[in-house]
Amino acid sequence: MRRHAGLLDLSDHGVVRMTGKDAPAVLNGVLTNDTRLEVGRGCFAILLNDKGRIRTALHVLRTEDALLMLVAPGQGEATRDAIDYYIFTEDAQVEDVSAEWGILSVQGPESASVLGVGDLPELSHVVIRIAGVDVRVVRHSRTGEDGFDLWMPRASLEAVRTSLGLPAVSRETLDVLRVEAGIPWLGPEMSEDFNPLETGVLTALDYEKGCYLGQEVIARITFLSRPVKRLVAIWTEPATSLAPGDPLTLGEKEVGKVTSVVESRTLGRPIAIGYVKNEVIRQNPVLTVRGVEATVRELPLYRAAGLPYIPVDAVRPPMAEGHKPALPF
Repeated sequence: MRRHAGLLDLSDHGVVRMTGKDAPAVLNGVLTNDTRLEVGRGCFAILLNDKGRIRTALHVLRTEDALLMLVAPGQGEATRDAIDYYIFTEDAQVEDVSAEWGILSVQGPESASVLGVGDLPELSHVVIRIAGVDVRVVRHSRTGEDGFDLWMPRASLEAVRTSLGLPAVSRETLDVLRVEAGIPWLGPEMSEDFNPLETGVLTALDYEKGCYLGQEVIARITFLSRPVKRLVAIWTEPATSLAPGDPLTLGEKEVGKVTSVVESRTLGRPIAIGYVKNEVIRQNPVLTVRGVEATVRELPLYRAAGLPYIPVDAVRPPMAEGHKPALPF
């Protein structure tokens, strides 16, 4: 996938559909990003709790007749219920339609030529025909290379898969590639233990759209303080065996924790990512993990030249100048 293109099956992901004339406004008051989108555009957004912590993350797409939301595996029903809680008298309906959709993803530097699509902004989408099926093609890098998610009726999965004729890529390989690219996943790097500013995924935040659940907390951290910790790469000697949950220490004090560990073929060594306290990162110290020395490196460890990112139209937190985050899950 670093040289050509491969095919992922993401049909275990959840899909939520929202309809009604008030749907964009209702969703806009719940999620962190501006969901009042034009048809054919999309955004990445996060559903927070009242303490500004991450409940779940979503890709929101505006189609001709609905808002479609892609969520992590097993999150469809819970996401529907969370959004439905905030619908009162508005003309808005929300459904878990995960069983209706099949999701494939073509990732790699040749993905655009494989699909025959032109240049699209990240999370923008068009409908094309593949194997006689209308397929919604959404530009989205999951690996640090160019890439596209393909939305189709679940019954058409095999026909589209066969027509593309691409080698299958496992979820384990995807995990390696996304760690190299510094892309956090819901679960290890995104949960109610973290707020969005700590993940580095600043493109999920719109500071001008008005109030949403958890907005006051995010504004206070952004403009009056700074995140306590930040997602970074953890660098040790190649022979070191790390595991998620391993504590990082400075002297006798725990200052961070490993969240994901993979064997990188691109870099030819094991690599890890995790959270480290910002006050420690500024000192550029040598840390200790499992009795060996570890240093902090900025993410991503790999990113294809010219890879597009969502333009950040919102106010950028001062600590994030120059940082270009990729998108989760």
